[in-house]
Amino acid sequence: MKEISVSEWMTIGLMIVGYLYITVRAGGWLTGIFLRQWSKRRKSSRRQKAVDEFYEAFELDKITEGGYLRFAEKGDLIILIYRKEER
Repeated sequence: MKEISVSEWMTIGLMIVGYLYITVRAGGWLTGIFLRQWSKRRKSSRRQKAVDEFYEAFELDKITEGGYLRFAEKGDLIILIYRKEER
């Protein structure tokens, strides 16, 4: 069996370190992409939850076609909700 020299051990060690570095960086990159996409989905689901609460709180299902609901909130904020007529 052939003995492995010091330079060959160093080459093997550098290959392992390089491989691990590339693998860890790629894993971090993929994890970052996954977390950003998850965060976007979570934000949209938070918005949907808010709309659902809004729908329940003001009983928006009772608005008839062509009808509207207007209510004032803090300060000068007025919210107008209109249900379009089906054609």
